[in-house]
Amino acid sequence: MTFHGIHKNFIAQNIIVILVASSTEVMGAAKQIEKDKIDIIEWVRELNDELAIAHLKALKNSYGSTDWWDDLSEEAKAAIELGLRDIEEGNVVPHSEVLKKYERWL
Repeated sequence: MTFHGIHKNFIAQNIIVILVASSTEVMGAAKQIEKDKIDIIEWVRELNDELAIAHLKALKNSYGSTDWWDDLSEEAKAAIELGLRDIEEGNVVPHSEVLKKYERWL
C-alpha cells in the first residue's frame, strides 16, 4: 500500500487516540461512535488551546477535499515512497540508537 492510500486512515486513527479515551464498556460499533462524537464535542467545548483549535479547524476544512498527496511534486512523492520502502525493508535505525549516538548534542 502506498503512503497515499494509508494517509487518511492514519490521521483518523491518531485523532481518535488523542481525543477520545478508550471506553471500558462493551458497546456496539454505532453506539461507540456516537459516544466518541459526544466525548469529542465536550472536549472541544472546554478546549482553550489555540493551536489545537487551529489544527481541528484545518482538519474539518480539509475533510472531503482533495488529498494533499495530489499537490506534492513528483520529487517529493518519490522521496516519500523511498522512505516508506526503507521502512518496509527494515532499513531503519531505532530512535534509541539515534539518541545514544547524538546525545551529547541534544
